[in-house]
Amino acid sequence: MKNNLLSWINKNRDPNIAPNLKRLFAFIIDYFIGSIFVSFIPMILVSIITQEKVITVNLMKTIPFDMQLICCIVSIVLAVYYYCIIPLNPTHLGQTLGKRIMKIKVVKMNGSNITLTDILKREILGAMLIEGETTFPSAYFRNILYQFMPAFLSQALGWLSIIISIISIVVGYLGINHRMIHDFIADTKVIKA
Repeated sequence: MKNNLLSWINKNRDPNIAPNLKRLFAFIIDYFIGSIFVSFIPMILVSIITQEKVITVNLMKTIPFDMQLICCIVSIVLAVYYYCIIPLNPTHLGQTLGKRIMKIKVVKMNGSNITLTDILKREILGAMLIEGETTFPSAYFRNILYQFMPAFLSQALGWLSIIISIISIVVGYLGINHRMIHDFIADTKVIKA
């Protein structure tokens, strides 16, 4: 039984899959760079409106709703640019800055290059909306969304997002090809570049 399992694992393991540690470091790099990139303009707007020098996402709740909406839209547009448009650049296809530094990239499961549809499914639907806790821009989106919900529902969705993110990390870590939930949604994998 043990030999059959090892044989199956070895047969189904893709030798080009990026190691977990490289994915982790790419994520950390992208989280910090992406957070700064996505937050810069919204935080300046919040600072101008509130006259505060220390800005948090929670401070955004104190500004008028129309300005919150503008900040959310700007943040999402910048996130789409960083996480979706940059990886479609032919010179570093499938790579954000973090993935480029770590020499890994996103491809379709069949090994072909990703398309705009693939990357939108992976990053916007999978990482930002379903997992939620793995990308910073989702905080802006949730901030707006939660204003239209009762507090108990927004808290429940917040916890659900955390749980889904944890499950995705565990699935990615333990899975044969280290695919996370957003990879399954978009039918992608992360490989060595």
